[in-house]
Amino acid sequence: DGADSNSESGDSLPPLEFIPKSEQENVEVLGPGDLVQLVDLRMTDLNGEQGYILRLVPGHKEERVEVKMLSTGKMLSVKRSNVR
Repeated sequence: DGADSNSESGDSLPPLEFIPKSEQENVEVLGPGDLVQLVDLRMTDLNGEQGYILRLVPGHKEERVEVKMLSTGKMLSVKRSNVR
């Protein structure tokens, strides 16, 4: 009986905390047609720019996506980790 009363609030475990999905998990759900923003690029002038994902680019070590930029209409191939 004593064990049952401890299970409600008297245990020594810390309370559960909400842990948000990692950025990588959020990136995984992106696909063609999604509006994205470029982030963390070495070409810093492109950070913050928006575009639409045209396709996933196969055959790269790191997953890449082809993005058509809204401002210029140019197509860029960027790592999936560089789009949100």
